[in-house]
Parts: sequence; C-alpha cells; structure tokens
Amino acid sequence: MSQLWGKEEWTDIHPQLLACFANAVVAWWKFPRYNSGINSKTAHCCGWLSWRFTDTTVFKFPIFDPNNHDILYEGDACASNNVIQLTTNQQDNALKFNGSVGRATYTKPVHLWDKASGNLADFKTHFSFVIDTQKQSFHGDGFAFFLAPNGSCLPNVSGGGGYTLTNVLSRNQALNSNIPFVAVEFDTFPNQWDTYRSDHVGINVNSTQSQISAPWLWSDIENGKRAEAWISYDSSSKNLSLLLTDDDDCGAALSSGNFTSLSYTIDLRENLPEWVTFGFSGSTNGSSFEIHNIITWNFSSSLQTSQTKNYYTPVFTSPPTPISSNDHGHDPERSKNKTWLWVVLGVVGCCTSVSGTALVKIYCCKSGKN
Repeated sequence: MSQLWGKEEWTDIHPQLLACFANAVVAWWKFPRYNSGINSKTAHCCGWLSWRFTDTTVFKFPIFDPNNHDILYEGDACASNNVIQLTTNQQDNALKFNGSVGRATYTKPVHLWDKASGNLADFKTHFSFVIDTQKQSFHGDGFAFFLAPNGSCLPNVSGGGGYTLTNVLSRNQALNSNIPFVAVEFDTFPNQWDTYRSDHVGINVNSTQSQISAPWLWSDIENGKRAEAWISYDSSSKNLSLLLTDDDDCGAALSSGNFTSLSYTIDLRENLPEWVTFGFSGSTNGSSFEIHNIITWNFSSSLQTSQTKNYYTPVFTSPPTPISSNDHGHDPERSKNKTWLWVVLGVVGCCTSVSGTALVKIYCCKSGKN
C-alpha cells in the first residue's frame, strides 16, 4: 500500500495584486451611479503571484506482494514470501554465476531539492531486514539503502563490494564512481579499503569507501537475526543519520547495547540532482554467499517549493463616463448590473484562488443595499 501526494499553500501575495483588487472594489463602491462599462481611462496593473507547494512522498509496506507494481526489481531481486529478496537465496546459483546482484527501488522518484527556491527535502525511512549467512563463517557482501539520479539502473559489473551502485572492474572505479550516489551500507565483508575488518555500517558518497563508518559487532547474521534501521535527513542541519538496532523497540535495544548510530553532514544538492531514484541494492561475490531480505519498509519526505505566476489586469484610475438611462434604450439597473458583473469577473480572473470568496460576499452585500 503506498501513497504519493502534494499540497498547495498560499504564502505570499504581491502588493501590486492587492492594489489591483483594492482599486476595483473602491471603484465599484464609489461610483454606483454610472451605468456604462470601462472607458479608455484605465491603468494596467501587472505583477506576480507566488505560493509554496509542499511536495510529499509517503508510503508504508508491511509486506511485499509480487503483484504490487510500486516496487521495481532488477537483477536477482524479487518479491518472495512477502519480503524483498535482494539476492538469490540459492547458494548453488550464486556459485554458478559467480555471485548475485539485485536492486529494489520505488517506482516513483522523490523530489530531493528544488532548483527555484534552493530548498532541500527532509526525509526519513524505517525498514526491517534480515541478513542470513546460513551459519557460514565466510560470507558477504552486504546491501545498502541508496539515492541515485532518477532513472539510474543496475551497472554492468557491480557485484561484491559495489552493492550494484557502481562498476567495480578496478579499484579506481570502485573508489571514484562516475555514477553519483549517496548510500548507507550494511557491510558484511571487509574489503581492502574498509576501516573495520568485521561487519560494519557506513555512509558512502560516490565511492565504495565510506566517508564515515562504525562497527556492527552485535549483528548475529550467522543466525539470520532480524534488525531495524532508521535513516533520516535533516535539511536544516544537512545531517544524514542512521540508527541500527536488533529490535523495533528502541528502548530495549538501547538498554541492551545492541545498537549502532552514525551521522554525517552532507549537502545533497552538491551530490545529486533534483529528482532521485531510491531503494535497496545488494550483492554477493562468488563463494561468499548470504541472503539479503527486506521485511518491511516505511518512507516519508517533504519538500517546500516555490512557484510564481504572472498576472495582468485593467483597473480603474478614474470614474467611467456616465451614460443617460435613456441612451441606447438600456434599463439603468440592468446596465449597472452588467457593468459591475464584468468588473467582478475581471478581478476574479486575476486572483481566483486568493479573493474569489471575498468578491462574492461583497457583491451579495451590494445587491442587498440596492
């Protein structure tokens, strides 16, 4: 079950627009005796109207149904037994094909930052997962939660320590990816560039070498123990953080000491485009086999964007020329009503969403007095 929605909020009305509206209303009230339409003595009011749009992505997956098309699967990844299986669960197949690679991403991109306003999104995600080595001491390689340019797909040679995020044909390609990405890794194989020689977590930017990492000594992946991860990004502090526990009860995990936390300051605008693909990627390499399953996944993001609209409308600068009630055989009241109806329609067309309701109320009061 997933949702994607946005919400518009009016936050700024340009003073020129208010002046246009005020002039029209004053003219209406001040000159009721005139029956004609707008004459040639008018002023043209130009300006802009801006508002803020909240671009929000929210979804929850308590289970993963193969018939749900909100998740895109690549490589060996698939939905099986109500979970995301990132890599094959068949060791024979992994050995046969010299490893296994897979990706599972949300089908809709997320709006990470807004070029017009420069604003960054806040986001947070919580997922539960299992890495199961089938009680083997030699295992690898792990998986990652990642963000990459919208439309990013599985690189050609990206298994092992590449987590399907970048090509790993050479050490230079692995450490200096030409494919932009930001990832939080759950690493179960100590590569030569890793700081820790045991299971660990890290935050990676365009490289398989982490910018910052921390040991994950309590992992218990030999027994396939379930773990919980909370990842968040604060646009104000530009802080990307991870909390990893062995239980969805944070209090119990913190009391037992079975948790790992990590944070890194990064301006995502400098590393990724406005719209990004996001999700999970995992890999194994040859004989270092293990299973990577995502059990549940929740995600939410919010981005404030600015949008501007131009407007142009005529507004009175002087009273229109009066016309006798006998001219053209017009009825005075009928002519007056038509005149001011056109004025109202003109103003409403200029600022429909801002003052339509106010104009209707004023018109009703005016008609009542007459």
